[in-house]
Amino acid sequence: MWLFGYGSLMWDGWETRYGCRQRMPTDLPGFTRIFNKKSLERWGTHARPGLTLNLHAGDACRGVAFEFDDGASSDITTYLNDRETCAATELRSLNSAWQNPSGIGSKPLSASCCE
Repeated sequence: MWLFGYGSLMWDGWETRYGCRQRMPTDLPGFTRIFNKKSLERWGTHARPGLTLNLHAGDACRGVAFEFDDGASSDITTYLNDRETCAATELRSLNSAWQNPSGIGSKPLSASCCE
């Protein structure tokens, strides 16, 4: 299982609890990050919701690709849904190709993307 993180998931070490096999910087072509996802869960009010990161069509989004055992999928999805989703949102599944900035090449990727 691969997961693409493009916000706080890139730096806070959450992945160690789920036995991350590897993590590497990567670009996700066709998307960019944008603060347009409304949230009341950690900041903001009904009149002025806080804005959090989301993916939007664009050139490429720099992030981190995480690899996990497929058996951890259910636990990871539950954790990320609790942590990252706001009312009326859900984890996205993307079929794309990510570019490895180290120059090793590209891999086809079927992954979930999460802030």
